[in-house]
Amino acid sequence: MADSDSTRTEVDRRVAPADAFGAIANETRLAILRALWEAPERPVSFSELRASVGMRDSAQFNYHLRQLTDHFVRKTDEGYSLRAAGKGVVRALVVGTFTEDPRRDPFPVGSDCVHCGEPLHAHYADESLTVDCTACERVHSRHPFPPGGLFGRDDDALLDAYERWVRGQYALVAAGICPVCGSELRTELVTDTDRFSEDGTASACRFPEYDTVVLATCDRCIRRVGATVGMRLLSASAVAEFYRDHGLDLATIPYWELPWAVSDRHTTVLNDDGGTTDPWRVCVTIPLDDEVLRVTLDRDFDIVSTDRLGQEPV
Repeated sequence: MADSDSTRTEVDRRVAPADAFGAIANETRLAILRALWEAPERPVSFSELRASVGMRDSAQFNYHLRQLTDHFVRKTDEGYSLRAAGKGVVRALVVGTFTEDPRRDPFPVGSDCVHCGEPLHAHYADESLTVDCTACERVHSRHPFPPGGLFGRDDDALLDAYERWVRGQYALVAAGICPVCGSELRTELVTDTDRFSEDGTASACRFPEYDTVVLATCDRCIRRVGATVGMRLLSASAVAEFYRDHGLDLATIPYWELPWAVSDRHTTVLNDDGGTTDPWRVCVTIPLDDEVLRVTLDRDFDIVSTDRLGQEPV
């Protein structure tokens, strides 16, 4: 009988992490995965795959192929093709996650700090790109970005790709989807950021200038993403419409130029008396020209109301 709980997922076979990594810790096996990735048509026959890898010993080749079959490689009557795990390994190799450690020295961003007005700079190290102000030391953005994204791009193209990448990541987070593994995220509002260390596990939460952040946690891949409440509104249609009414396209404005997105001074927690008031609300005020858009979100970070007001000091 089928399980009546539609949210339940059956796992037919689970491979121990040590066994999975052990299976690909071999140049021949990595070559097999790469050959399947680059094959013009799949499935690929045994003989064609062996020829692509360039291995004469059929028995030896068959041994290595068997170590990959089921978890990384799918075998059918027609031949062999990559499973999702196999594609993931090759993608990691292609983008340089396992093999590259590029760096890019600080370069001007072309935007000014939303706090002190001094020019912003960006640099890349440890597989993350950082946009910050060297004058007041405020970090406007720091987010993991694949090493492969640096190659073939000048500074401007890199910043554009990075900005679009981060927007896409946060759009997934706002939808409750882990940008790494696709699992469901557990989200909480954190107003005590001192409990986060400087080890980078909580992303924006580790920056001392933030007092109020949204922390999204994936219990499956242990990914934690912290951000201001404003960052969750970058893909909100009500905010985009507000900017459009003022003749601006929100999608074309780098988010580090938006004070309500890269600081929490425009964020207010309402009806919060230590957790005894339910429901609490969190409000983000977005000033633009002679207007202010006030966006109110509930405990699930869904927008419950938007109000347009005359310009007010924030």
